[in-house]
Amino acid sequence: SHRLDELVGELLTLSRLESAANSNEKDHFDINGLVNAVADDARFEAQSQNRQVVFNGTHEQLMHGNMELLRRAVENVVRNAIYYTPENTDVIISIEGNNNYITLTVRDSGNGVAEDKLSDLFQPFVRISESAQNITTPGYGLGLAIAKRAVEIHKGSIKAYNHASGGLCIEIQLPV
Repeated sequence: SHRLDELVGELLTLSRLESAANSNEKDHFDINGLVNAVADDARFEAQSQNRQVVFNGTHEQLMHGNMELLRRAVENVVRNAIYYTPENTDVIISIEGNNNYITLTVRDSGNGVAEDKLSDLFQPFVRISESAQNITTPGYGLGLAIAKRAVEIHKGSIKAYNHASGGLCIEIQLPV
């Protein structure tokens, strides 16, 4: 019943995101502070799994949008990275910005994903279960779909790529 409750909760979130696309709810907030709060929460979870979360923030970066939707998007991406990072390695979160856009990058230290499956990561119910990946990862394949929709609602973009030094990177670009 617990797994079913989680699945229904994720489906409701995805459904709410679809209807939120026309919402006029706007917050004025510091995206750097929001990501720092997510990183602090994730750090606690990661340490219990012998992993580290490193956040390289910048100065205050104000933006308009739905703070809760973006928090959820960042949290889903960071939690995925924690699951796929091997023990005794880091998840690195960084933010860079200018007057027009901020770029948030979350990089794990795992094996990455086959190039032909990178675009599938953001589809609902898709889970990459290659032997090189951790197939015991909890979830239903909705976290990155939720992140994608939340970012799109904010007129941003999200993409996945394998880092040259190893690990998967999820890059979120948002207008400020």
